[in-house]
Amino acid sequence: MAESQLHCLEDDHINERITNSKPEFYYSEEQRLAIQDLVEKGEEAFRERTKQEKIKEFLSSKESKRLRKNCQRYEVYEREEGAPEGKGEEQQAEGSLTYWPEQSDTEVPVLDIGWPDTGFYKGVTRITVHTHPPKDNGPHIKEVVRKMIQQAQKIVCVSMYLSSDMSLLDKALFRCSQFSLFPRYKTVNLASCQVFLCVCSTLQIGTSGCWNLRVRSLPGVGLSLSCGRVRGTLSHRFMIVDGDKAVSGSYSFTWSSSRTNRNLINVLTGQIVETFDREFRELYAISQEVNLRTELNIAP
Repeated sequence: MAESQLHCLEDDHINERITNSKPEFYYSEEQRLAIQDLVEKGEEAFRERTKQEKIKEFLSSKESKRLRKNCQRYEVYEREEGAPEGKGEEQQAEGSLTYWPEQSDTEVPVLDIGWPDTGFYKGVTRITVHTHPPKDNGPHIKEVVRKMIQQAQKIVCVSMYLSSDMSLLDKALFRCSQFSLFPRYKTVNLASCQVFLCVCSTLQIGTSGCWNLRVRSLPGVGLSLSCGRVRGTLSHRFMIVDGDKAVSGSYSFTWSSSRTNRNLINVLTGQIVETFDREFRELYAISQEVNLRTELNIAP
C-alpha cells in the first residue's frame, strides 16, 4: 500500500491541537470568542476573555478600534403583524435558503471585453526589483509602471488598495482595453472607492471613457461572529499587463507612494504571471459592480 494511503488510515491528525508555538497555527476559537466580546462589549470584556481563555492579548489598541468599527451587524427581518410565517416574496428573491444551491443566486460576472488566452506555459519566471528611492541609477517606480501601461497592447488589469494618482489613471484610461479596480470595500460609500470616483470625476471621464472600463469592488476575507461579521480589507497591490507581465509590491497608485514613501515593486514575467491571472479572475468573480455611468452621472 502506498505511503499516502497509509497516512489516510492514521488518526493522529484527528482533533489535533495546534498551539501558538507551531508555525502552522492559524485559527483559534479562543481568539474568535475574544473578538466577539470585543465588538459586542468593548476592550475590557476582550481583556477579561483573554485571561479566562488563558491566551495572550493579540491585538494592538489601534487594531481593536478598527475591528470594532468594521463590524457589520446581521440584518434581522421582523415579520409584520398578520403576515404569514417566513419571508415575503421580495426577501425570498434576495437569496436562496439552500446551503449548497445547485445554481448560484447571482450570476458570475463575465469578462465581457476580452481576456488573453491562459493555460499555456509562459516561460521561465524572471523577476526585476525596483525601489524608491531608485538604486544604481535605476528608473523611478512610477516611470516603470507608466511605461508598462503605455506599451500595453491587449489589456491592463489593476487590483489596488488605493488608487488616486491622476497621471497614472489618465494613462490607463487612455490606453487600456480593460481597467479593473478592486477598492477597499464594496460599493462607493466607503473611502477607497470614493477616492477613485473623485479622481474619475476630476478627469472628466465621459461615455467614451467608460466603454472599455470595468470597475468592481470587494472587501477582504472577514471574520464571521454570532453577532455579525468583521469586514476585512483588500490589500492587494498588483497589475497585470497583456496577460504576460505583472507588477506587485508595496507601491500604491498614489502621488505619495512615488514621491514621499519608501516602496518597492517586483516586475514579473514567465509562468509566475499565471498566479496573478488566476487571482485577478477569482477576485473579479466575487466582487460587486461599481457602475461609473450612474456614480458619475454620465449620460448613456
